[in-house]
Amino acid sequence: MTEHGTDAGRQRHLTRGEPPCDDCRRAGNEAIAAARRRVREQGLAPDDPRHGTTTGYSAYRCRCEPCRQAGRDYRAGARGEVGAVLSVAPALRSVRVSAAVWEAAKQIAASRGETMPAVIEAALRRYVARHR
Repeated sequence: MTEHGTDAGRQRHLTRGEPPCDDCRRAGNEAIAAARRRVREQGLAPDDPRHGTTTGYSAYRCRCEPCRQAGRDYRAGARGEVGAVLSVAPALRSVRVSAAVWEAAKQIAASRGETMPAVIEAALRRYVARHR
């Protein structure tokens, strides 16, 4: 039988579909943190599937070229989507967009080869102009 207060005890709780007790949860968190520290110190193995992912770049601090590219792509995507929406005039930021409108904007963007923020910004500007 597995003892409480160990990572194996935490796994046993989870296998049974029950929440781990505090001692097992704490031991499991410590085991996960130790494994992450080891990987950060030693780096990801060359055949690790986390290479080229944002998890490899951020959680495991891998700085190989594929992981760096994943980090750059993530930041560029975040800047592209969030940055463009935040650059909209303050009056437009308060307009709420329904799920149906969002889906329609995605379809328009895809058909025109434009980005979502550009389509949303143009639509919001037209909306505000009509409702002043």
